[in-house]
Amino acid sequence: MPILETARDKAGKRYIPHDWDEAYVAALTALGREEELHAFRWHKFSTVLTPGYLRDLLKALPDFDDIEMEQKAKDLALGHRDFEAALAFFLDWPDLGLAADLITARADELDGDAYYALTPAADALQHEQPLAATLCRRAMIRHTLDKAKSTRYKHAIRHFAKCASADPDIASYGRFKDHEAFVAELKARHPRKHGFWSGVESG
Repeated sequence: MPILETARDKAGKRYIPHDWDEAYVAALTALGREEELHAFRWHKFSTVLTPGYLRDLLKALPDFDDIEMEQKAKDLALGHRDFEAALAFFLDWPDLGLAADLITARADELDGDAYYALTPAADALQHEQPLAATLCRRAMIRHTLDKAKSTRYKHAIRHFAKCASADPDIASYGRFKDHEAFVAELKARHPRKHGFWSGVESG
């Protein structure tokens, strides 16, 4: 343990490798230091929202304590500073309802350039949470058109089609624009993006 802790606390060492974490967990387990182990796993989860740390922590807790801890973890994730990490956590856990809640509550944090995160999120949410999926797709469409990224038009056109197909399944858009208003916004802002609009019309 002292060797591991010295390596971790070495001055100027900011990045702690996953192998160190694994060794530290193994050492705490072997020594029977359960409270420290629980605290370490919670610290790691609350920092990076990696599901594995939370799953291991919940497995080690008594009945009912694990339920309370899971709820605490989800509450923390909903307000976590790293929006993409929180979204990834809810999709992986999985809890699609809370993934949708995260998106609708913090829609202004959707980064339309983060297609690697928003596309799989939208695909996962399309059927059960169509509004949240649509908000993800709109963010990517807006970014593509605002930044005139013509190489992404084919993806934006596909996202637009998905938004249109989801429209009948969305009972209420709440504080967000409905599909008709969203289309009007795009046409007003980007009337000359002919490559995009021709693809939408032909699709």
